[in-house]
Amino acid sequence: MNEREITKLIDLIIRDIEDFDCFGIDKVVRENLDSKEKNNKEYFSKLIDTIVLFGNNNDLFVSRNKHGWFSLTENGKRLKQSNKSFKKFQKSENKSDWYNKPWVGYLIAAIVFVFTVYQHFDNRSLNREVDILNKRSDSLNNLILTYKDSIPELRQQLENHLSELEQDTISKFYHSDSLANTVYN
Repeated sequence: MNEREITKLIDLIIRDIEDFDCFGIDKVVRENLDSKEKNNKEYFSKLIDTIVLFGNNNDLFVSRNKHGWFSLTENGKRLKQSNKSFKKFQKSENKSDWYNKPWVGYLIAAIVFVFTVYQHFDNRSLNREVDILNKRSDSLNNLILTYKDSIPELRQQLENHLSELEQDTISKFYHSDSLANTVYN
């Protein structure tokens, strides 16, 4: 009998179990055999021995006594409660989550390292820019102070210049008016 047929019988046995601490496998195996195989005692006993060996090797059940009574192990109880076939249960038990792999930790550490290096150099660059802007601000503050002191002088010069312009425009107006009068007269 091959492993596929044995796992099929194991699935039937596990599905049929009602009491985790005391069950037999003979009845389930007999129900699922052909009439020719049921009557062959040697084949039947070898099959039972193979199933028992498979169950013990895969930590599904252990023998309670010599009369064919067994009890489920913790692994067997989990299989029964999962309602999965033996193959699917075995795959889910052996499956390790991707986030528990060592390479995931290394990848996260590498990303954090790269980000830390980036922050270091970006911080240095920003500090340089802050220093440059502080120097500019200081120089502009100095210029403001210099021009602030010269504002009254400039205002005085502007007023003088405006008054001179006003004088010039008035004299030009009178001068052009007097010229116009002399031409028409």
